[in-house]
Amino acid sequence: MTGGSRAAGGRGAVADLIVVGAGVGGLTAALVAAEAGHDVTVLCKPAAGPGLATATAFAQGGVAVCDPADPFLSDPADSVDLHVADTLAAGGGYVDESAARSILADGG
Repeated sequence: MTGGSRAAGGRGAVADLIVVGAGVGGLTAALVAAEAGHDVTVLCKPAAGPGLATATAFAQGGVAVCDPADPFLSDPADSVDLHVADTLAAGGGYVDESAARSILADGG
């Protein structure tokens, strides 16, 4: 994703943007920035095992959106409250409830 040359091992490297993390979010940010013409470097930790270089492997298999007002996005019986409850349960104590509620209430 870089347009310029890089020194071996990254020494002397220059970038417009350094993205820390090579999961779905990090790579999406890097791609958007590179498409906008920025010189991007992505840093990530070593893999803990096959497919475990990012937290994306621990996601529940996708991104879910609850928008009861849109019949194409959710079941009419769904609600932001139920989605927050599911997110908190799946997060195993690592989810900030107010952040989750804010993000999930924003919907699609």
